[in-house]
Amino acid sequence: MTNEVMNIADVQVKFVESEITIENKVQLDSMVNTVVAKYKDLIVTEATLADDKRLKADINRLKNAMEAARKRIKKAYNEPLKVFEAQIKEYTTVIDGVVKNIDDGVKYFEELQHQERLENVKTLIAEMAPNYGVAIEEVEIQDGWLIKTISNKKLVAGIAGTMNDINAQKKALADKIETITKYCAKCDIDPEPFIGTAARFEIMDIMQQIDNAVAAKQAKIEREKAKAEATLVAKKATLQHVGEKLVDAETGTLNHIEQQITFTVQGTPEQINGLAWYLTKNQLKTLSASDRTEIIVED
Repeated sequence: MTNEVMNIADVQVKFVESEITIENKVQLDSMVNTVVAKYKDLIVTEATLADDKRLKADINRLKNAMEAARKRIKKAYNEPLKVFEAQIKEYTTVIDGVVKNIDDGVKYFEELQHQERLENVKTLIAEMAPNYGVAIEEVEIQDGWLIKTISNKKLVAGIAGTMNDINAQKKALADKIETITKYCAKCDIDPEPFIGTAARFEIMDIMQQIDNAVAAKQAKIEREKAKAEATLVAKKATLQHVGEKLVDAETGTLNHIEQQITFTVQGTPEQINGLAWYLTKNQLKTLSASDRTEIIVED
């Protein structure tokens, strides 16, 4: 294709620099200097008020005459510039239309090439993912993998590095969850709430959270125990021995004292059945009970 686009040096513009001269500058210099020197320190008084107002009007007329001259010259000075700018604008508007047409075509094919590179990256990820034990959706495509100049070797290395990072992060998270689970088991507390924070917090911070939860749990137990003991003491204070009976002095009802204990037992099915029989035979009340679970015990 013949390149018919002119070099910018071929845009020839005739420009004659204008000179603006104040022809009576000497007289204006003298007039302004005289006004400033004579009136800059003028003090207005009530007695001179009328004269001072006329003086102010005279000085403003001098200033306005200068401003009018400036605006008149500026308007005339700018006229050829406006015409020149309008002419150049006509050219650039037409050229912009041509450039946009070319730009649209360039963008269209650049987008096609971008999509080809993207599909190539997706294909590589799909081929490599099983070898690295990662899911395709776990790999976030990097902008750097889609540039035109990247070599296939560098692209493969970049994807492999990302997959290795994913595995390292997953292992670190699994190790962290294992540590949390073991520590919660040691502290006799549910690990699930803390496992849910494993990806967001450092292990030492999570263990501190576990310690805080354990302390809060223990404090709650102590409060409930103290409350129960206080209730028991208050209840005992209303009981009176009448012979071998305990009578509530407030209600007159008969009472007796029992004990309550919570424990977890482990044994053979026969032993557990025997314990259940013993409890029933001795009329011990079962306030709560879990389902039986089987565990494997080495001989």
